[in-house]
Amino acid sequence: DVGSNLRTNVENSFRAGIELVGSFKLTKKLNWTINTTLSQNKIAIYTEDITRYNPDTTTDYIQIEHTNTDISLSPSIIAGSLISYQPIKGLELGLQTKYVGKQYLDNTQSDDRSLPEYFVSDFIASYSTSMLNLKQVQFNLLVNNIFNEMYSSKGYTWGFISGDRVSENWLYPQAGTNLLAGVTVKF
Repeated sequence: DVGSNLRTNVENSFRAGIELVGSFKLTKKLNWTINTTLSQNKIAIYTEDITRYNPDTTTDYIQIEHTNTDISLSPSIIAGSLISYQPIKGLELGLQTKYVGKQYLDNTQSDDRSLPEYFVSDFIASYSTSMLNLKQVQFNLLVNNIFNEMYSSKGYTWGFISGDRVSENWLYPQAGTNLLAGVTVKF
């Protein structure tokens, strides 16, 4: 224990929303699946505890009350899409996209402690066949983040007062374009 308030519970909060999912067969070989989540994730009253470092080397804590703020790391919109195409039997190609709206790193709903929205796309390919007396052999390829989007999906923040207010944000950058390949064998 170093004397800092690490986590707090809130007395009055709620999460409410709707999730929509749809799938459309555009042609015999082309499918489109979409999903969207729209939500409100709110805290009625949030009390922020801030450590204050005084010039005389003592410390104390200041509390700031915030009302009707968004819950941290809870975007109000998330949407996804998968367009898949089967040009021949056993081969499936797909383009998967995901949009995540702005999210806050803490419960104060402060813009300087937030993650911006992001949009990423992945390419998926799989080929299934039977061979060598095996029921099924499936070859898979996933190219993540095909447009090399630079974004952070998570992070955290910490702040204090030492003369002026200081907020420090630490973000977890996600990988640029990367590959994942695999083989699945069913006996």
